[in-house]
Amino acid sequence: MGFIHGACDYTDAQLIGLLGNTLAMASQVPLGGPTAGYLPGHVSRWQGLRGSGREGTQVAQQELAIQLLRDRQHNIEAVVSVYSSHFSNLNAKLTHVQSAISNISDTTFTNRKGIGGLRGCAKGRRVNAKCFLGVKAFETFDEGARLCGEGGGRLASPRGALEMEALAAYTKSFFGPGNWPAWIGVTDRLNEGAYVYQDGTRSALSDHWFRDPQLGQPNGGRQENCVALSTDDGKWWDKDCMRRMYYICEYDY
Repeated sequence: MGFIHGACDYTDAQLIGLLGNTLAMASQVPLGGPTAGYLPGHVSRWQGLRGSGREGTQVAQQELAIQLLRDRQHNIEAVVSVYSSHFSNLNAKLTHVQSAISNISDTTFTNRKGIGGLRGCAKGRRVNAKCFLGVKAFETFDEGARLCGEGGGRLASPRGALEMEALAAYTKSFFGPGNWPAWIGVTDRLNEGAYVYQDGTRSALSDHWFRDPQLGQPNGGRQENCVALSTDDGKWWDKDCMRRMYYICEYDY
């Protein structure tokens, strides 16, 4: 795609080789001898401007090779400019697409929260501005938290005596008869003995642990860092987070 005729007739290597070998080529040309054989057509035209002797041939070949290399460089720079412009346009479009995806993601999460709240309150138990919904599927603590999150909620996080009493009464009727421990959103994985909700706030419900001279809770140390609710009496037990148990979600109302 040369802008000057002849710029693309030779490869870069041929042009550079031409410059490097100019003196050797000139020494082989007899005074006034033909020069068209070195660069067919091109040197003949330049020779007419520089004379037909050895010096004229050498100068013509040098200047022609330099001009052709300049043409080749100009072509390369033009191509780079075109591709840079295309890249800039693509980058702008990518930024726009990423922004659109982010907006869709935010809208989807908002919709999930709305649907989760309707579903949780329709099938579960409402208390204050939230609704609890039990799930009879055996999952680890993290998997239960993930599944609650996908539905627009989180693991149950009772805050205060009123919510804890409502949650205990609901889980007893939902999971009973019998005792089926169920995950709630309380853990001390980050700091042993400091139990927090999933949002990082400290739980103040210390009087809801199961108390017993031999099995008093919490007693699992660093091996048991997630809290399960005993569904027959509503007491808290610390359990191995990898155990698979029922779980309880909560949704904003």
